[in-house]
Amino acid sequence: MSDEVDMVASGYEFNCPKCDSLNYMSSAPHEATCYHCGNKVVLGAPNHCYGGAHG
Repeated sequence: MSDEVDMVASGYEFNCPKCDSLNYMSSAPHEATCYHCGNKVVLGAPNHCYGGAHG
C-alpha cells in the first residue's frame, strides 16, 4: 500500500427549492443564487459523501 495523502473536496451542489434545478459550485458559500431561475437561497452546512472510491 502506498503512503497516505490528503484529499481535497472540490465541488458542491444544491437543488433549487423553486425550480428543482441542480446547481454546482466550487466553494460552499452561506448564500447562493440559482443559475436557472435566479432564486436566492441560504445554504446549510455541506454534507460530505464517503465511499465509492474509483480505482
